[in-house]
Amino acid sequence: MLCAGSSMAEVALPYGITPLNGEVRLLYRPGFESTCLARNESDPNDKPSETIIKLFLDSTGRFKFEMKMDKFSAVADINYDGSKILDGSFKFATEDQTVNDFFNKFTKDLEKAMIDYSPIGKKLRQNSEVTASNICELFPGGKSSFFSSFTRKVSGITQIQGRPSLILKSDINTTCTLDTLGQVAISGSAWESIDLQSGLNSNSGGHILLKVGNTPQIAMNTVSSCVISDTSQTTANKNDKSLEARLTELKGLMDKGLITQEQYEQKRADILKAL
Repeated sequence: MLCAGSSMAEVALPYGITPLNGEVRLLYRPGFESTCLARNESDPNDKPSETIIKLFLDSTGRFKFEMKMDKFSAVADINYDGSKILDGSFKFATEDQTVNDFFNKFTKDLEKAMIDYSPIGKKLRQNSEVTASNICELFPGGKSSFFSSFTRKVSGITQIQGRPSLILKSDINTTCTLDTLGQVAISGSAWESIDLQSGLNSNSGGHILLKVGNTPQIAMNTVSSCVISDTSQTTANKNDKSLEARLTELKGLMDKGLITQEQYEQKRADILKAL
């Protein structure tokens, strides 16, 4: 069992981080899209999963957040100033009714997590912290066994794929008791980059130790790489530049081994269809 005070798995932060001077307030801004590919490097057979997040104005002029991941999708309204997802606005959809029932049942808990634990809308300085103290309660029947902490801390600013981004380091050390799985212990650390212009997450990495009940401890090294594009661009020159950037970033993902040659060819064809 992992416990408070035990050594946690550490993850290396990106290079080139400089301290944040002054104060920044991260906000969602309409007209942006992020396409992310994530994988567990600890499992050589793991296939990258793709997540697409869009920030846009709908036909009625409402600012919306849309997320698609495999057979799962979610849409939510965003506050008028882009500071947070509005309480009670999340709509989930999947092909699995059981999954639909789960998300509908725990929508308010999930929304609370996204609002309270998110750095979006908060004024941040160097070493500012965003802390969640009751993450076990976000899971069905979840209770903290004796200790639970999840803290995001501002590490500074760097360039992620050519875009100024805020780097947050997360430390987690918690043991939860869940109705379905019994005691679950999680420890480790992660980092995430948030694009300063759009408020969207870009790249991230994590090293997590997981133990469920009496099963052997599992170590997971996760990486995520995202391409953020400005979907509000209107001129041909800007669209051509955006297209070139997306193709370049896609090629980079394949060169890093984050996607296969087949996935690269398919995604490249999808991008070129937009011409």
